[in-house]
Amino acid sequence: MKTPFRFFLLFAILFPIVPAHCQKPISPAPAAPVQLAKPTIDDLFLMQNLTATLLSPDGKSTLFMIQSDSGVNLWIADGSGGTRALTSGNQVDENPRWSPDGQWLAFKSDRSRKPETAGWHQIWLVSAAGGEATQLTRETFDVRTLAWMPDGKRIVVLASQKAGDTDKDQFAQNNQPEVVGSTREDYCIFLVSVPEGKADLLYKSARPITSFSVSPKGDEIAFADQANWREPEGRFHSVVKILSISTEKVRTLSGGELSSSGPVYSPDANWIAFQGRPQKNWTANQSLYVIPASGRAASQIARDFDEDVMQYMWAPDSKNVYFTGAHGMDIALFRVSVDGKITPIYTEQGITRAFSVAGNKISFVHESPSDPSNVFLASIPTQAGTMLDAKQITDLNYGKLRSLAFGKIQTIHWKNKSDGLKLEGQLLTPPDYQPGRSYPLLVVLHGGPNGQVNNGFVLRTELYPLQVFAAEGYVVFLPNPRGSDGYGQKFREMVRKDWGGADFQDIQSGVDDLISRGIVDKNRMGIMGWSYGGYLTAWAVTHTDRFRAASVGAGPVDLFTMYGGTDIPEFMESYFGATPWTATQLYLSHSPMAYVDRVKAATLIQHGAGDGRVPTSISYELYHALKANGVDCELILYPDTWHNVGSPKLVRDGMRRNLDWFNHYVRNAATGTSSSSKETPSNP
Repeated sequence: MKTPFRFFLLFAILFPIVPAHCQKPISPAPAAPVQLAKPTIDDLFLMQNLTATLLSPDGKSTLFMIQSDSGVNLWIADGSGGTRALTSGNQVDENPRWSPDGQWLAFKSDRSRKPETAGWHQIWLVSAAGGEATQLTRETFDVRTLAWMPDGKRIVVLASQKAGDTDKDQFAQNNQPEVVGSTREDYCIFLVSVPEGKADLLYKSARPITSFSVSPKGDEIAFADQANWREPEGRFHSVVKILSISTEKVRTLSGGELSSSGPVYSPDANWIAFQGRPQKNWTANQSLYVIPASGRAASQIARDFDEDVMQYMWAPDSKNVYFTGAHGMDIALFRVSVDGKITPIYTEQGITRAFSVAGNKISFVHESPSDPSNVFLASIPTQAGTMLDAKQITDLNYGKLRSLAFGKIQTIHWKNKSDGLKLEGQLLTPPDYQPGRSYPLLVVLHGGPNGQVNNGFVLRTELYPLQVFAAEGYVVFLPNPRGSDGYGQKFREMVRKDWGGADFQDIQSGVDDLISRGIVDKNRMGIMGWSYGGYLTAWAVTHTDRFRAASVGAGPVDLFTMYGGTDIPEFMESYFGATPWTATQLYLSHSPMAYVDRVKAATLIQHGAGDGRVPTSISYELYHALKANGVDCELILYPDTWHNVGSPKLVRDGMRRNLDWFNHYVRNAATGTSSSSKETPSNP
């Protein structure tokens, strides 16, 4: 259950000393030592998030997006250090696209629109020089994404609209039954004239269209669609197709054994790059392929890159493709030629993401454990093997964050005690950490299993206020057990048919290492995690009593219910190689619910009330069982919430509950009443 959060489950911190390029000028008057304040949960919401960069066609200006709790706005940097807001307000302005002449920006927005019958998201236009945005479309459809035609007179729009009377809300209003798997919306491709805003339908399908790319020649549109995602096979049967604009006919370009998505035309229009992975295999690498736009066989050009290809974009020469991918706990920028030669071009510690290429320039967002995200710009090297020499072109004001005392993070390494597998993760220590002193420990586990703890800059994750934990005197351990991203496909596959097995021992070995180094008070330890992290948390408290308290977030603790109630049952088949009715003992032996009578740790359970990924009923199962066995527990359900809690108000609530829970049961626990670290058998 790898979560879509933009970007993934990232864990990092802000050092108390801010790098010089992020500091304000210092007054020449003598100053007393700065007393940094203890961060609160509200403080963790102060940081702005850079979500995208987009170079102008001439490469001289960089558009970027800033996301806050109140909305998403568009900004422009001119490369000389100046930045200005292009839009402002509490609306969400996203999917910006430069016009071919660089004079205008089109974007979709949920801002107040006319008429009232218009879909939730419409297209708006704003001059690159500034001024008020104007509404372009006023249609009943809901805009998903967009792209300019090469002539600059039309915009291609991917949109969705209700299909007949099968919309879910209409079912509810009419008190009608709902047929599971029935089509509820149509996916449409429109051509919208500029500036008139007239929308002409090019193509309509009941198959969800996930992305598209316009040919630089302006004659075709490549798009990816898949079977209805509400059907079991839907998510793994994505196909790339070509739509002729003149004839409106469609031909299939890729298919077969691959699930293909994200087609992108090369600048010369001769090639199409796309992502592909074997159908129904959640642990396989999402690799990069190219195929002639005219057809024929596809070539896997990133075969030698043993990780998922994330973002990708063609180089201006149409002979190379730039892409980002994980390397351990970093995300780096690479170049691959159409014949498969891969070259790293930016490998600074941290996370490189949201890049854009235009002319001889490349822009991107970079962040590290000590530096929050900013926009960087570089010239594309002319010599092979030359790394990017990037210049930071934004200096976002993080205000109050500079006055807060944050803990320090470091990369740590250890080995699994049983098989010697080398592992790594992060350790967050209190701001006033003193070597030689032992501290209460909190273990925070990522989702997935193929999630990742990485070298990004994040003060909090899910409902866990990492830096507040540190300020409260905890050491926080963030491991990357086997199954995580960043270490290759074989490492990721190690948890197949073995959830809670060797990956749990990886975590246990890491905790043992911290105890042996005198960092951790073994009598005061807690554990928590969301999604698969919630599963491992439940597995931990059913297989050892070393943890005084736990917080299980949306954890699939009953694998039978998980298979039957999730929107991705094929996810379970991929990891366990079978269905529950053909591998009953396998599913049972790896379900924490089978061992729930062993739990002693006080357990907080948190879940979205409308979760369709990990059924909410699973948390009821765990709660009722713990109550029946006399375990201290609470179940908190968050309204209007799917798999991840998004509302800032609800996230704050969840963080406060976790903080209070662990303070009560772990930090303030009497050290004289130690818990045993004895493990219990793993099979019923």
